[in-house]
Amino acid sequence: MALPNATSMGELVAEFKRLVRDPICATYFNMDLLNKILAKMEATPSADKAFDPEYRIMMRALIVYRFLNRFEAKGGDIHETRMECATVGST
Repeated sequence: MALPNATSMGELVAEFKRLVRDPICATYFNMDLLNKILAKMEATPSADKAFDPEYRIMMRALIVYRFLNRFEAKGGDIHETRMECATVGST
């Protein structure tokens, strides 16, 4: 089965590379495993492997990575953000 859009796989692999280089991700993920999966993905990119357990691990890691990026971009913990606007806060 051919990929519908070859550049989309390239973009996905590029995002995975950013994920494995991000120091924040090292806190949450098994980076050795993700690097091994990335190496396999780069060697043989194929849409047929979408249901491969290792690719699924990488996709789930990517979902968490995207969440972490949005969370950090919005300023972190929502409770802290709300407390800054409140008249009562911790001392």
